[in-house]
Amino acid sequence: MNKQYPKYISYFHWYYRLLAALFISFYLNTPTQYQTFLTLVKQRNYQEAFIFTLLMSFIVIWGVHYSTLYLDKRLTWAEKPLKRSLYQFLLGVVFMVLLCYIAARSYFFLVDGDILLSDYMVLEFPLVQAAILVLNMLYFGYYMLHKLFKKDQKLYLKGSLGKNAYYFTVKEILYLQREGKIGYAILKNGKKYIIDYKMCELELLLSEDEFFRINRSIMVALDAVTGYKPVKNGQCELLLKEPVSSETNLTVTRARTDVLKKILEKREIAAEILIS
Repeated sequence: MNKQYPKYISYFHWYYRLLAALFISFYLNTPTQYQTFLTLVKQRNYQEAFIFTLLMSFIVIWGVHYSTLYLDKRLTWAEKPLKRSLYQFLLGVVFMVLLCYIAARSYFFLVDGDILLSDYMVLEFPLVQAAILVLNMLYFGYYMLHKLFKKDQKLYLKGSLGKNAYYFTVKEILYLQREGKIGYAILKNGKKYIIDYKMCELELLLSEDEFFRINRSIMVALDAVTGYKPVKNGQCELLLKEPVSSETNLTVTRARTDVLKKILEKREIAAEILIS
């Protein structure tokens, strides 16, 4: 566990992005013309349009690339899918479309043209919007394929202590706790960090084979459970491998007790260390 970011997906190499920029520039400028490419390439207006489109394609593709990397480090798809989808749409689609529109208007202004009277808004700009949307979908698809074929990749959670951010794997967690609006991760080494996850988000993020929510405010790592002891009202209290604060309530609610017992019975160590 450290202050550095864990290893993230690197996505498409720079030369693939450059090839994509060249293809988009060619496609936006050439098919709408009624002359051969060899004839067009000799014309100054085509050269200017091609270079401008290439530059904008380059900026947009790199913008989507680095905004995706930025969000991967601070708001992953796995942690908060809805919030990440919103931010990806705003940064990767809306912002890039607006950037292209402003750049196109500036270009037409420089060449003494009127963008609204041209065919650009009817022919090229819809293709620009579609290309930006498809580009973001490609990055999401790359992410999903990467996760699908690399299931052994470690899952990290982000915590904080003071002004510093820390990342730790789920294997380091002893239990997770929510106190009011503040969440905490208590690690097996005894360290405690503030986390920005709700219990419902953690339930979606973490595997049910590794973690179990025992009550409204606590979720426990199953590999840290050594047994349990019965308490009043058909509930039980968990026993963990590592010592916990006396103020920590490890009582399992009655509705969850039977479910937990069945889970522990399926684990190989349950029969050996179960406390009745």
